[in-house]
Amino acid sequence: REIAVKLVNTRSDEYAAIWSKMESIASNRLVSGELTLEVTKALAGKIKSWRYSQGALVAEETTRDAAMVFQRSLWDYDGSDSAYRRMRQARRLFRNAMRADLGLGENIEGKTIIDITAQRNKIQQELQALQAELGISKGE
Repeated sequence: REIAVKLVNTRSDEYAAIWSKMESIASNRLVSGELTLEVTKALAGKIKSWRYSQGALVAEETTRDAAMVFQRSLWDYDGSDSAYRRMRQARRLFRNAMRADLGLGENIEGKTIIDITAQRNKIQQELQALQAELGISKGE
């Protein structure tokens, strides 16, 4: 039980730290003109660093996959509406995967293992579709 508590606490700290970096691509940044290719590339670099840090070591596989897809969508952002939508979708999937790792639902209520499994399956399906759209194979 102590190990499980420590894992949740570590995940909570790691996930909060990477989540705070995502402010740079908030929807108001697009409207204000602050969302630039440089901003998305910089965030892609931070996500890559996170993927090779303690954060990814304590994350579930789906969360690591979601981080990689998010990183790729940031790197591929070209200013187009379709690239923006993919980036926001990847961000949402990464957020939802992190929340599932912590046992949280959309409304911050605890979820049963069955609920978490269903949520994770939905995230995996959406990730696979986005990976195909971005040309990412599972081995990357």
